[in-house]
Amino acid sequence: MKFDIDGDGKVDMKEQVQSELALILKQNRVELAKQVLLIPLGLIGTVIHAPIIVLSKFLGLKMGVSTTTDGGAPSLDDNFDGKDQSVVATMQMMGGLVGVAILYPAIGIATTLFTSLSPLLTVSCVAASGYAMALSQPVGVFIRKMKAAKKIHSSKQSTEWMSELKQRRESLQSGLRSFADDNAPSDMKGWWKNPEKYVSGLKKQQLEAEKQW
Repeated sequence: MKFDIDGDGKVDMKEQVQSELALILKQNRVELAKQVLLIPLGLIGTVIHAPIIVLSKFLGLKMGVSTTTDGGAPSLDDNFDGKDQSVVATMQMMGGLVGVAILYPAIGIATTLFTSLSPLLTVSCVAASGYAMALSQPVGVFIRKMKAAKKIHSSKQSTEWMSELKQRRESLQSGLRSFADDNAPSDMKGWWKNPEKYVSGLKKQQLEAEKQW
């Protein structure tokens, strides 16, 4: 059986939890090993492919259509906000293809002229670093995390956020207490004002009932 760890033909809750946890840990280890390989290679790929990234961003920014019939789609990047996002994406893809068509042959030619390395192997390694960059996106992930951290740790933002949470908590608490008082027996109304006294009263009633029994 799938979760039968001790081989007794029976699966209890402990064995099932242990098996599922082992599976999760195994998947996490595989993912961690993948990221350990992808992130350094992706950083190298980001440096090598920086001209292509700049070119694709430039074409998307300058050649993306801004006079759309629906006013353009909103974007997380203010530079692209209001532009037709499909056109922006198309121009960025075109810029990436043009950049690859120029950069990779240039790297192969430079490898042939100035080094003793195999130009085919060098270009293949560059392409692998670009693939790792596309998968891991180390720079993009880093920027998003920094923006999120800045937003979370902003004093004004945090104060407003905590104040809003406090108000919502108080409102929910008040509503729950009112609902409980409206639907509870008479001896339980307002128990939340002094829960210790209410609990001690219940214990006292229990002791008296046990004595009578």
